[in-house]
Amino acid sequence: MSYDLLFAIGWIAAALMAGLWWGERGRRVAAERWAITGSPNAPHATSMAPSKEAEDRFAESVLEYSEESVDRGVKQMMADAEAAGVSLNEADARRDVKIMLSGEDALGL
Repeated sequence: MSYDLLFAIGWIAAALMAGLWWGERGRRVAAERWAITGSPNAPHATSMAPSKEAEDRFAESVLEYSEESVDRGVKQMMADAEAAGVSLNEADARRDVKIMLSGEDALGL
């Protein structure tokens, strides 16, 4: 068996594997498009401004936080205050943590 024959078989095998890879990639992309849009062909992209309702939902989602995150923040703030040697009331720490989580300016500037 000559090396030329092995070389040719290698090229053929590589070409077949590349074709299988491209075909599977195209099949996967078409399946994802089908699942999202209901069509295997990509729809034309359109550009539009977000609705006011979407902007309102985004603004409201910033204001949402859980009590668990508030408790963790209070615990961390109390530990930081104790490490710095500053006395801090838990009610004040809770108020400050809620202000920080809501995205407002804690210093009122």
